[in-house]
Amino acid sequence: MASKKNNNFTLGLLLLFALAAGGAWWLMKEDEVSGDRTAGILEGMQFATPVANVHKIFIAQRDGSTVTLTRNDDHWMVNDQFRANANIMKNMMTTLGRVSVKFTPSRAGNEHIIKEMASIGIKVELYGKSDNLIKTYYVGGSTNDELGTYMMMEGSDQPYVMHLPSLEGGLRWRFTPKAENWRDKTLIRAKPDDIKSVSVNYPTRKSEAFKLAVNGKDNFEVVPGNELVTPKGGKVNTNAVHSYLVGFESVIAEGFENVNQGKDSIRLTTPFSILEIEKQSGEKKVVKFFPIDKE
Repeated sequence: MASKKNNNFTLGLLLLFALAAGGAWWLMKEDEVSGDRTAGILEGMQFATPVANVHKIFIAQRDGSTVTLTRNDDHWMVNDQFRANANIMKNMMTTLGRVSVKFTPSRAGNEHIIKEMASIGIKVELYGKSDNLIKTYYVGGSTNDELGTYMMMEGSDQPYVMHLPSLEGGLRWRFTPKAENWRDKTLIRAKPDDIKSVSVNYPTRKSEAFKLAVNGKDNFEVVPGNELVTPKGGKVNTNAVHSYLVGFESVIAEGFENVNQGKDSIRLTTPFSILEIEKQSGEKKVVKFFPIDKE
């Protein structure tokens, strides 16, 4: 009798041990799956990027519009052709470095958001100094209140509503794929000490043309731009020349007219004025000014 009880007791322990072992395995498996899922969720939320690590930004949209922004020492370039607007790039760096999750959309809304993302989403690729891909994500539309922007990491199926803390408004416009929106509108950038000469010509009033030569510190020479005009002579007003040269440090245009239908005909007309600036390095900048027909 005692032996039967002992056998029952031993069998019960074995069953208990088996159940305990199975439960432990199930819990560990659940923890493992849960941990993978948690890691995936966390990775899918990491949109913010240390801006010092970003050296190239590629932005593309389904309509074929693309732009590549590349870091070049102390400034950025647009498609390796034009200098990027410093203020716009500053805003971009703030966005890349501080963008954060405002909230996670409801499961019911995910399908609509993802479908819209596939239609209007803007693809953003961030690259490091060695042209290594850091991360890729998609920027969708704004929330109904315009205070958040839908974004989703590549490889994830969970979109998030993103924002910049302490700043109201959507973020989509900051990721425009239009190259002209990134370009620096500075027409002339020349420090006074870098200027060797300035020539101003008026094709329809040649007698008013002149050339300013910089021959050293406070050593200026102003002569007529037309050989038929007799130099006036006299002492050059150095203060006036200094003020004039300072004006060339940053001459910024209001915008671009590259899509102006009349640009070809405008080029065929006689310019009102032609400005040529030569730097001490030998670099020359020529700008032609055309009158605007207000009619």
